[in-house]
Amino acid sequence: MADVKFTASDLRKTIFEYCEFNGVSFKSCDMRGINFDGQVFVDVKFDNADLANSSFSGVILRNVSFRPTFALTNKYYKSIKTIDFDGASMDKLTYAALKGWAYRLRILFSYKQHCTYRRHGSAGMNHCLSIIAIPMKSIISGG
Repeated sequence: MADVKFTASDLRKTIFEYCEFNGVSFKSCDMRGINFDGQVFVDVKFDNADLANSSFSGVILRNVSFRPTFALTNKYYKSIKTIDFDGASMDKLTYAALKGWAYRLRILFSYKQHCTYRRHGSAGMNHCLSIIAIPMKSIISGG
């Protein structure tokens, strides 16, 4: 999917398989419970999207933004903590953004020299982090 814009769409029942998202915008979309496992996101915006209980396990995130609503509420912070980023690979900027919007990440794998991602059918190389994201609550409680 390249240069597609979704605005205020209910995508909860949408199934994305074997997708590479490039330049896609999911502005104000309801995406609760969607499984994005193993997919590639390059230059994607999840501005004001509801991603509660979604899974980004094993995905590649490069230049991806997760901008919240103007008012950051307790409900928003609780929904952030339900998103699964287990095993995701991402560039430093995406990692910093995720960490900045209160999703507590713990780096379990160190910085990798190269991260391969596909873009419009061609492979590219970029420096990225390979991490396992675990909510701090799970780390503290041992769960």
